[in-house]
Amino acid sequence: MRLPHIAIRPQTDVRSLSGIVTTEECQWLLYFSQKTSKAMSYLADSDFWTNLVPQLGCADPAIRHALLAVGSCYKRLEAASRPGRMAETATVAFTLKHYNIAIALLSNRVNEGHATLEASLVCCLLFIGLESMLINRDLMMQHLNNGISILNSLQLENSGTDSVIALDARLGSILRRIDAQSTLFGNPVSTRIVDSDQVDPLGFPISFANFDQAGATFNRLATASLNFVKSVYESTFATFMPGCSPHAMQRRLQERLWAFKSALDDLEHGSAPNTSSSRLRLQYCATFVYLSACLESSEYCFGSYMNEFTTIVRLARSLPAVITRETGPESPVFSLYTYSG
Repeated sequence: MRLPHIAIRPQTDVRSLSGIVTTEECQWLLYFSQKTSKAMSYLADSDFWTNLVPQLGCADPAIRHALLAVGSCYKRLEAASRPGRMAETATVAFTLKHYNIAIALLSNRVNEGHATLEASLVCCLLFIGLESMLINRDLMMQHLNNGISILNSLQLENSGTDSVIALDARLGSILRRIDAQSTLFGNPVSTRIVDSDQVDPLGFPISFANFDQAGATFNRLATASLNFVKSVYESTFATFMPGCSPHAMQRRLQERLWAFKSALDDLEHGSAPNTSSSRLRLQYCATFVYLSACLESSEYCFGSYMNEFTTIVRLARSLPAVITRETGPESPVFSLYTYSG
């Protein structure tokens, strides 16, 4: 089933839900649209989070309840970092209530065969954001694994109107980015992302004119690298890349990552570190370590990558200061694309 196309307005008019949501729920839907969405989209996909997702929430109850959970949770996170504002927040019980309702609605529709794949994936992304804010990494990774499975179903289905296909592409891009970031939390999830466009990750040029293009390039390289790592861990490499040895594939992917780092150095040459470059370098280091260590038989091999681990720690510690310098004291306390808080 497919999600109907919904026209995007500059701001969601939640008053259209009068009689469906309570006054308090209306408040938190507006808060998500006006505040939380901007924080979640701090580095990318601004119109997706600020316009499209709230629009979808007006039409889809599961997404709407997920928005209520995420919006109210973000407000508590924000208030906790700024003393004197806790009285303005919703309760934890409110957040968990709507989180559970969203999961129940989605589960029921999936079981009945009425859930659209796109709506399921939007909910999954919101659940990932919520569990990130709650610092529950196991559930976040579980939602990520589910999201990749849904994305693969979408790509294998490969049909629909241009607007739906465009939505699928946006969802896929976001999930690729989160999958790459998952390396920072431990072993990547096991499910591999299916590449529907069949672009050879070892063949496209490593060049970009800005950090948005750099991010898109890295997402594809990270997906290829993590898919390789997952195939090694699952002993399914023979089907992942027939006719190529694991060590040869590892070396080719390493060379592509080195080329990416060199191009990123050129892009950043002479400029002060910014959030986008710091985030990309941090994720590059984590992906490179996983790729380089996956064929080793012992975990002791990670000791060979102390320089990369040191860089990861340094960049992670510097990100809050970089964000504050770029956005001022009202910088977001959480972003789906930095997991900073």
